[in-house]
This record gives sequence, structure tokens and C-alpha cells, in this order.
Amino acid sequence: MVAKKKRGPRSAADRVAKLLVIIPWLVKRQRVKLVDVAREFDMSVDEVVDDIMLASLCGVPPYSPDSLIDVFVDEDMVVAEVPSIFYRPLRLNT
Repeated sequence: MVAKKKRGPRSAADRVAKLLVIIPWLVKRQRVKLVDVAREFDMSVDEVVDDIMLASLCGVPPYSPDSLIDVFVDEDMVVAEVPSIFYRPLRLNT
């Protein structure tokens, strides 16, 4: 069963934390039904779509199309691929 939307907005920290788990999961599978993503991560379909839209804006400099995470919703499927630049070890900087 797909989770119902919870009351109130989710914090940015919660969204990012969940995306750090969802994106590798999606990339491993490449094409997943939207409803299956929602079920797997206990989210509503609307929350998944919102987070996928957010993730599609993430990447590395110079933030050109070839350096962004290639993730989108196509009808009822989520499609995810990661540019080769992401295959090098990643480090978070402050």
C-alpha cells in the first residue's frame, strides 16, 4: 500500500536524506514503476514526483545537462541514470 501524504511540509534535511537512499536504488534498477518507488520508501506518489523533480536539478559543476543526475518520471515509470562523472569517489565538502 502506498503511504498517504502526511500533514505539513517535509524538511529539506528529510528530503535530501531520503534522496541519498532513493537515487542509488533507482540507478541500480534504472526503470521502476512510480507506485513501486512510493511503496518501497513509504512515500506518497506525489512526494516521489516532487523529490524526483528536485533530484533532476542536482549535479556537479558546471551543472550542464551532461553533469546532472538523469532522473525523471515518464508516465508511470521513474527512469534514472547517472553520468560517468559520478562514478568517481564522492566527498562532501563544507
